Amino acid sequence: MEQSPFELMRKLTVQLGGVLSPIDMHAMPQDTQKAALPIRQQLIDARLEVRDYELAETRAEQRKAAEGAKERLETLQQSILAASELGIFSAADVAQFSAQIQQIISLLQ
Repeated sequence: MEQSPFELMRKLTVQLGGVLSPIDMHAMPQDTQKAALPIRQQLIDARLEVRDYELAETRAEQRKAAEGAKERLETLQQSILAASELGIFSAADVAQFSAQIQQIISLLQ
């Protein structure tokens, strides 16, 4: 059975949180903080957009939520890539998270 976009988003949230939680953001250099801190908020925003997509009552509402969610997910993916350049995420993390994000985007129609 295929998982819903929101279920996939929850899994992504848990996995990203697992990487970010042990990191003391305030002990990092400022440029690293600037790359990493927005990821948590972008993740929350994307999760809320995906939730709105699934709870939409009309096709128009669903399309609008899908558009917003896709934009937020693409921004999140770019932020993960930028943070990896500063050593926060490994290449394997980036590949895994990018694949998950693309899978969620593909389900938002």
